[in-house]
Amino acid sequence: MRILLSPDIDGVDNLRNLYLRAFQDAEEIYIASAYLTDWDHRDKLSPRCKRAVFVAGTDFGLTRKAALRGVLRWMPKRDGFSFDAVSERGFHPKIVAWKTHLGRHYCIVGSSNLSRAAFSGNREANVFSSISAADYERIRDWIEDVVRVPVTAEWIEH
Repeated sequence: MRILLSPDIDGVDNLRNLYLRAFQDAEEIYIASAYLTDWDHRDKLSPRCKRAVFVAGTDFGLTRKAALRGVLRWMPKRDGFSFDAVSERGFHPKIVAWKTHLGRHYCIVGSSNLSRAAFSGNREANVFSSISAADYERIRDWIEDVVRVPVTAEWIEH
């Protein structure tokens, strides 16, 4: 387990590098974020990635249309990939969990939303750890169990 604290140059760089690692190594990835204020990840998901589920909350009124559009552009358009919104009151996770093609499982959880501010000066605390297959399945099932709606360009406009 690694604890990442920022603003601490080490923590910010490590957090950014861990997200890059997740996107590059994931065969399957689950992302849940309380809200999205921006999204400009140029780092694409690996072509080996077979499943990606990204769930963003809308309950707090902080999620921005431009950020949603950014994820729509980023997310591959094929079966097994979904970007959804949750309006459930109190939806407040900040978690990324992934499984690699080698069968390893990892998780980043903490205070950071997936935003520019998280990487550029917010005071954040996160934990990165390898996790068991059973814990990965618990996270996956927990995210899959959330009532959500698909994010589309039309949905964003309304």
